[in-house]
Amino acid sequence: MERSKTAVRLGIAVLIIFHIIGLIGFSLESTRSLFQQLVPFNLLLAIGLLGYFHRIWTRSFGIFCLLIALAGFGVEVAGIQSGIIFGAYAYDTALGPKIWGTPPMIGINWLMLVYAAGISLQGLRLPKWALAAAGASLLVLLDFIMEPVAIAFDFWHWMEADIPLQNYIAWWAIAWLMLMYFLYLPIKKQNPLAGVLLVIQFVFFGFLRMGLLAFSQ
Repeated sequence: MERSKTAVRLGIAVLIIFHIIGLIGFSLESTRSLFQQLVPFNLLLAIGLLGYFHRIWTRSFGIFCLLIALAGFGVEVAGIQSGIIFGAYAYDTALGPKIWGTPPMIGINWLMLVYAAGISLQGLRLPKWALAAAGASLLVLLDFIMEPVAIAFDFWHWMEADIPLQNYIAWWAIAWLMLMYFLYLPIKKQNPLAGVLLVIQFVFFGFLRMGLLAFSQ
C-alpha cells in the first residue's frame, strides 16, 4: 500500500531525530552505556519503518526478508565459530543477547542494509550484476567507516590489531549474493525511506568516526 506524503515525511523525521539523539547519546560519556543498550531497539525501529513503507508485500518478499535475516545471522555464526570467513573476531554487548556467540540482531542489520542498498540503486541503468556490485561496494564502504566506531562502542572486536582485508572481501561477496537475490525478485522495489536511511547510516557513523579521530589526537 502506498503511504501518504505526510506519513513519509513523518517516517523520515523519526529516523533523523532518533539518529541525532543517538549521535548525541554516543558522544557523551555520561549517556554512552545507556545508548549502547538501545542499539537493538534502534535497529528494530529502522527495519520496522522500512517494512511499513515497503510498497507491496508479497509472499516472495516475505520469504526474502526471512532468508536474508537468517543467512546474515548464519554467516556471522560461521564466521565467529571458525574465524575463517571474516577473520578472528567476537561480538560484545551492544547488539544484544547472543546465540552461539552471535547476536540475532546482526541478521536484521544485514537485511536492513541489503534492502536499503538494493532499493536505493534502482535508478541506475546497469545490468543486475553491476547493480549488485555497486550496492556491495557501497556497503563495504559503510563497513569501513563503521568498523572503528563498532569497536569503540562494544559492537564487536577483532583478535588482531588490524582489521583483516578478508573482512571486506567477505562483506562484498556476501552482500553481492544477497543483492542479486533481491534484484531478481519479481516484486515492486519501491520505498521512500530506503535511500534516506542509507544516507543517515553514512552520516551517523561518519560523524562518530570523526569524533573518535578528534578525541585520539
